[in-house]
Amino acid sequence: MSRTKRQSKSKKRQLVKLPTREQLLRDQGQIGQRIGKAGERRVIKAFCVPGTPEWVLKSVRPATPEEDAQGVDVFLRTDVGEIPIQVKTSVKNDHETRVEDTNKDIPHVYLTLRESDAEVRQKVYRVAVPKRSSTIQI
Repeated sequence: MSRTKRQSKSKKRQLVKLPTREQLLRDQGQIGQRIGKAGERRVIKAFCVPGTPEWVLKSVRPATPEEDAQGVDVFLRTDVGEIPIQVKTSVKNDHETRVEDTNKDIPHVYLTLRESDAEVRQKVYRVAVPKRSSTIQI
């Protein structure tokens, strides 16, 4: 191979521009936000079926932007009022990388996008029932 061909190949290799660390982190954050929003939609969808317990009045509603800023993703509407819930979503089956809960007063639901509606509802009930019970006792 001639020297000019080698030089032109090396120039082509140099033209490939790798993303910066900041770009990679930004992209990763955007993907994380999409997964999080998909998890919230997943919880809402799971409650759009008949057959919920009688204490669940109107299923689930999404949080407003102001409520979301306080760490709430969805509200379960019940006979004792709305129960705020933080949804943590993972694409993996394990949740060993759970983040430190910043607000202990808001129940957290950990889920993956592969779980069935029934599994999602059970996870929500598991965190909502104690919160509902404590409201009834007050």
